[in-house]
Formats: sequence, structure tokens, C-alpha cells
Amino acid sequence: MCIFAVEKIEQVRDDGKIHFCKLFKGGRCLFDDFVNGIKENDIERKSLASIFAIMDIMAESDCMIPANKFNSIKKGSKVIGYEFKKDALRVYCYKKEPNVYVILGGYKKNQKKDIEKFYRLINESQSFLDEIS
Repeated sequence: MCIFAVEKIEQVRDDGKIHFCKLFKGGRCLFDDFVNGIKENDIERKSLASIFAIMDIMAESDCMIPANKFNSIKKGSKVIGYEFKKDALRVYCYKKEPNVYVILGGYKKNQKKDIEKFYRLINESQSFLDEIS
């Protein structure tokens, strides 16, 4: 049995209407792995900073974000999650009011594979996320 946990994302404000948390599975956070992997690339760091800024805006006011920055992910006609996007970066999350759970990050070129992984992780963690929300 996998043990799940969540932790607030320190780069995003936590005093607004929405709270951003990252998901851990078995003590490992795939989003942290992604963030740590791009620290040396200036362009990707700037893109990630832009994604965090969009998260800040959303956390503060829960306002509508343009589809070129924040978009729903569907399986058939059902929305299964959302993605933040900036240039080649993608951040996949699951929204369960008043929280947004960041599951993993990836690149546009790997989007199809990352969305499949995202979907598997959502299914595995669904009961845990429902319990804590």
C-alpha cells in the first residue's frame, strides 16, 4: 500500500482563497524532482517562476486564468485535472476546493506520457485527496 502525503508549496502564497500543495507518494514528490532538475537552466527557471506567479494570482483571487496559461485536461468529456503551462514547461494538478494539488511537472514534448502518468497518480491517490479536502 502506498502512503500519500501533501505539503504546501513554499514558492506560492498561502494566504489566499486557494492553497497549493504538492503530492508525495512513498516519501517522494515528483514535482520536487522536476523543479530540482531545471535549476541550472535559466530559460526553464524563468518559465517556472512565471508558472508560480500564475499560481499566486489564482491563490489570491481564484480568478479566471487564460487557457494559454491554465487549461483543463480531459479524459473523454470528463475533466480529470488541469495544467499550468509556460513555454515548454507543464505543471499538472488536481483541483479540489479549496486546494490545488500539484502532482508532477513535465515538458510539452512529453505531454502525452506525462498526462497518462498524471491520470494514474490521480486514480491511486483519489481516496486520500478526497479525505483531506
